[in-house]
Amino acid sequence: MMWVIGAILTVLGAAAIAVLVLRAVPRLVHLPERPPPTHAERELRVKERLLLERLTRQLRGTTARMSRGATMTFRRWESGLQRGYRRLRLLAQEYVVSKTAPTSMTCELHLTSATEAIGRESLEEAEEHYLACLKLDPKHREAYLGLASLYQHRREDALAEETLRFLRKLYPDDGEVAMYLADVLRSREKYGAALKELQSAISQSPRNPRYLDFATELAIMDRNARLAGKYLDQLRAANPENQKLEGFEERIRTMGK
Repeated sequence: MMWVIGAILTVLGAAAIAVLVLRAVPRLVHLPERPPPTHAERELRVKERLLLERLTRQLRGTTARMSRGATMTFRRWESGLQRGYRRLRLLAQEYVVSKTAPTSMTCELHLTSATEAIGRESLEEAEEHYLACLKLDPKHREAYLGLASLYQHRREDALAEETLRFLRKLYPDDGEVAMYLADVLRSREKYGAALKELQSAISQSPRNPRYLDFATELAIMDRNARLAGKYLDQLRAANPENQKLEGFEERIRTMGK
């Protein structure tokens, strides 16, 4: 019985992809050679990768609930759907991508709903709200930060890193974004890369105690005694009451032994 259901899903998926492709092709017939991708198109591609990851997770969740006899059929359908999705997005990039004017109020409502969903542990729902906000405003800083935090919560640090690296390109002078990215890199044990991102934040706010505290910690984790000592001195000057100073000093001394 289950293999019948799998076969039906396969047919429906193939039919849906075929219809969408046929609708898109007439628009492409008279197009000139595709120019290099614009900034808006590059932004779209990053969001599409995030959406594709989400689609794949949903499909795999459905696969896990099916009987063993239908699993292989469904996986073939999943693979075909992903290929069809990628093909359609490539076709879509051949013509001008439509833009929706940012609506701050609507985005704020989505962010509020995302926070409420996270409180209920409804992470898929929260992700939908963040993505809906980014559809309205592709440069919404808080939506990207929320999405990255959600991926961290789900232990999908690679997706969190990709999201924050894209946000860094949108806001290269934002020290807080650099701080968030450094934290994700630390969780992936990329201590040197995390320090590099944090140095960018420190160059903009050289007396920020949070940045200096974190940089000292990262340098110690990276076993870079020279850099750890440098940031510790800066931290002591910026915040002499910091209760972690003695602990940092002891850890740096231990590194030299």
